[in-house]
Amino acid sequence: MRLYVQKCLKAGAMGCLLAGVTACSSNSAQFQTSGVEVEGLVTLDGKPLQIGMVQIVPESAMVSADSAVGMVGDDGRYAVSNVPVGVVKISVKTSHLKGMAMAGKMAPARPGVSGAPQLTAQFVDVPKLYENPETSKLTATVTKGKNTVNLELKSK
Repeated sequence: MRLYVQKCLKAGAMGCLLAGVTACSSNSAQFQTSGVEVEGLVTLDGKPLQIGMVQIVPESAMVSADSAVGMVGDDGRYAVSNVPVGVVKISVKTSHLKGMAMAGKMAPARPGVSGAPQLTAQFVDVPKLYENPETSKLTATVTKGKNTVNLELKSK
């Protein structure tokens, strides 16, 4: 049950985000994807963030629709595919996942499955400045090949 709820949570978040990106992308110039993957660990005050989404945009992007996104796993690890090579801005978002996370924690056990586990990932709001790539001050230089970018967030 835990895995099922987490997959639903992630799928729902990605669906909402993709719908928004699709709606916005018709008015913006599409950036060239490189097929490069960026991965790493997201921490807040030294503890792994268990629920969230990482968004990566080219430094020169005029709108956030020109972005690549990936979900944060309950171990704090993330991976984002099709990231452009060069300097990028990064945001970490959690606020739009709060309702889905709370619903997952309160999801009833499936009929006929005794002792089905609940979602154990702990929802934590990240400070608002990290939710926007323009204000997060999180940047990286992406190169061809493997890229590891650990994101160390602070609550204060």
